[in-house]
Amino acid sequence: MSSEAVATAFDIFSLARSCYEMLSGRRAFGPRPPIETMNSILHDDPPTCQAKGSRIPQSLERIVAMV
Repeated sequence: MSSEAVATAFDIFSLARSCYEMLSGRRAFGPRPPIETMNSILHDDPPTCQAKGSRIPQSLERIVAMV
């Protein structure tokens, strides 16, 4: 994978992470030690933004989940 492709993937991940945190008000993988966070990012899906009872339109949540 080229460095440009890695940079693009990182930018998309960062955008999705920022959107998730703004919409849900929490971190996608919670406050954990760094190695556990990295493992979760690689192997787990984050909980939906709606999980804590927030009022986010489903269409917006689907967009964030796709990224």
